[in-house]
Amino acid sequence: MSLTDKQLFAYANKLRDKVVLITGAASGIGKAISLEAARNGANLVIGDIDEDALKVTCKEINAIGGNVVSQRCDVTSWDEQVSLFQLAIRTYGKIHIVVPNAGVSERSRFNNLDTEDLGSGPQPLKPDLKPLEINLISVLYSARLAVFYLRSNPDPGKTIVFIGSIASLMSLPPGCMYVTSKHGVLGLAKNLANEVHLFGIRVTTVCPWFADTAIVYPAARRLLGGLPMAQIRHIVGSVIHSATDPDPSTHGAVYAIPDNLGAFRIQGDELDLLSTGMYNTLKERILRVI
Repeated sequence: MSLTDKQLFAYANKLRDKVVLITGAASGIGKAISLEAARNGANLVIGDIDEDALKVTCKEINAIGGNVVSQRCDVTSWDEQVSLFQLAIRTYGKIHIVVPNAGVSERSRFNNLDTEDLGSGPQPLKPDLKPLEINLISVLYSARLAVFYLRSNPDPGKTIVFIGSIASLMSLPPGCMYVTSKHGVLGLAKNLANEVHLFGIRVTTVCPWFADTAIVYPAARRLLGGLPMAQIRHIVGSVIHSATDPDPSTHGAVYAIPDNLGAFRIQGDELDLLSTGMYNTLKERILRVI
């Protein structure tokens, strides 16, 4: 289902007085989400490893009358993520919406035999797993903390909005680890959606195409020459809409932004290739137990 710009922001007023925690909020998409949430009356808790840029984001939020607290957060550190969530609880008493946004691109090719990445010895060098650690492991940390704190919040409107990628839905050579990480994010979201709906927690995933942010490094920009990029407003709008849409049937949905023309929603079960017969029977049995 295609969503117009007006539809993307139709329920943005539901953010008023909600506590929204966002990682990777100092720049790019995370910063844009933070500013839009602040414009709509949300109370922000933001973290990023770049403390100077984070301070700038906070100043911009304050300048538009928003409420925000922040601290340095290396998302690959469980303890630093715990500290960020605890900051939210100390400041506002509860959390309503969590957006694990922090992410990086893949700079070196996983299987490039023509570079020094593999080393010159009889065995290859260990790969740099930073894309997996930031894009997937840290998101698992955020998800675990989100479920813990959202479960204890009796208010409606509790949501985890995962930031995937079009690479969650397709291959994108040569980014083996990036694609693996973003497929993992979508897998996490799909599975978690089945587990947490009984606690009143909504789960969605936003999957954008390349956007004009710092994560797109120069070599990738050259490859993208002449191709349309996803618009930041469509990505932000998809996050806002997926967090505030009152329709319960869109729980577990994926919001894809495949180009510069807008967003469309894919219902969660539309991505299940094996969803009938014994597969569905096993799923129903497991859900009855948990």
